[in-house]
Amino acid sequence: LRFTLSKGYNRLKEHVWNKLPDKGFRAFIQRWVRSLKSWVVKKHGGDLFESLGLRYFGPIDGNDIAQVVNALEQIKNMKGPRILHCITVKGKGYASAEADPTVWHAPGKFDPVTGERKSAPHTADRYQDVFGEVLCELAEKDSRVVGITPAMATGCGMTGFAGRFPSRFFDVGIEEEHAVTFSAGLAAAGLKPFCNIYSAFSQRAYDQIIHDVALQGLPVVLCFDRAGVVGEDGATHHGMFDIAAYRSVPGCIIAAPSDEMALKNLMYTALHHDSGPFIIRYPRGMAEGVEYKGVQPEILPIGKALCRKSGSKVAVIACGPYVHRAMEAAEGLEDVGVYDFSFIKPFDTEAFENIAASYRAVLTVEDGCLKGGLFGEVCERAAGRIAVRGLGAPDAFVTKDTQAGQRAELGLDARGIGRTLEEMLGKLPDMKEGRTWTFTAASPKADLSSGGVMRVSFTASWQDIVMDEVFSCAGFCVLVEYVDAAGRKIHPKNVNLGFGTRERSAFELEFPVAQGAHDFWIWFGVRRARGGAELDGLSIRFDPPDAVSAAGGGAATADIVDQRVLP
Repeated sequence: LRFTLSKGYNRLKEHVWNKLPDKGFRAFIQRWVRSLKSWVVKKHGGDLFESLGLRYFGPIDGNDIAQVVNALEQIKNMKGPRILHCITVKGKGYASAEADPTVWHAPGKFDPVTGERKSAPHTADRYQDVFGEVLCELAEKDSRVVGITPAMATGCGMTGFAGRFPSRFFDVGIEEEHAVTFSAGLAAAGLKPFCNIYSAFSQRAYDQIIHDVALQGLPVVLCFDRAGVVGEDGATHHGMFDIAAYRSVPGCIIAAPSDEMALKNLMYTALHHDSGPFIIRYPRGMAEGVEYKGVQPEILPIGKALCRKSGSKVAVIACGPYVHRAMEAAEGLEDVGVYDFSFIKPFDTEAFENIAASYRAVLTVEDGCLKGGLFGEVCERAAGRIAVRGLGAPDAFVTKDTQAGQRAELGLDARGIGRTLEEMLGKLPDMKEGRTWTFTAASPKADLSSGGVMRVSFTASWQDIVMDEVFSCAGFCVLVEYVDAAGRKIHPKNVNLGFGTRERSAFELEFPVAQGAHDFWIWFGVRRARGGAELDGLSIRFDPPDAVSAAGGGAATADIVDQRVLP
């Protein structure tokens, strides 16, 4: 190494190279030199790089900083691509870490003097251990089950599987892309691959998941460990983007178990699924303490939600363990319903339509980014028909903290969910009491001109609610109604005012009326049902004298004859 790094050797080499005659002779000498050098460095693997035309230097002690810096100084000004081979010892300088580098990759709390690791008592298994245990159970009963990991056997709980089924366990190294494509090949051969990847690192295999699995319709089970916030590892390891990333992929199933038994059932269901990627995402850390060992799993109906608690005003749509946090938050709140949407895709549209028809607002709770996640799915389905608010990761990277601190910051713990529910319930207009919506105009003015066109101007206000600060999908509407000569209700005008409308807003409407029209109403409030016929808010009735006979000139003033709150 010292010889090949020396300036004298490299100057002489360049001088001799430039003096060599034709290209054919140069190529012969170059092959001979590479062959000789490859033989010298073969035991270190340098011959591979030399055969590719890359200059190889090493190996050197990577833990010797001075040696590394000196080598880099020597080769930085050389021409062409260069490889510096550094060999390091993981945990160098700490005896316990050197003796067991795998365990000490993430040791948790420990005594720095004695090297004793301190584990806190817990009443539940970690999700990664549940995965490993269930995978072994499935493998015992089905010889097609195989396990794949990109160098994270310990972190994802597959060491037990590797010991019991060594011929069916594949650690492909830190290569998530290959892990997915390799799994696709195994699935194409009739096996049942369970490919376990940390959620954040599945991003590296996005192309392979689409082209090699989804596009081919191959049944690969993708288990995304560390979904959601992960604590002190920080933004590089948070699994925040998988739902948004894969929700748009055709034929892809995305599920988030609420506890240990739910994870077991999903893995069993995925084993019997025969087409396309089946993503199961679950968080780092302890599960809920639900018994699962020795319990017979069941095949779940794919894409079906579960009502955990009924309510009347606000429905919580949650996935993963946050179903339990939502249940804790909703305890004692009769107006709050809780729904377990373990299957994020396919989305249970039937369940959501029932929710939209039965509640005034929805709160989504997820351990992922709001944009494109479960919140995005619900907003797309709601399309302004029902108010929606979301708890999850905002459009920013989550800062470093403990998992508990990060969940509290995002409002994902029981206290944060409860606080949001109390806020939503407090700001929902109570239509039965009529305390929120009022009309401040003394009397609408009806100006009838030729052609039977009516113009109505009025002012309306609402005092106790600011919708665009509380909800994300809600629209203010004005609906005009009158009764024609045949007794039919006519709706000539339906205006969606969106979010721009604020307190004390003036409105002017123009609409045609037919001969014999009477019983004019203006409905003002928040659209709740499809078609615009059902609103939350106030209505006002006016009855302009000689409404149609006045057409052709003149003006008439209509007095308010009725005002009521819609049920």
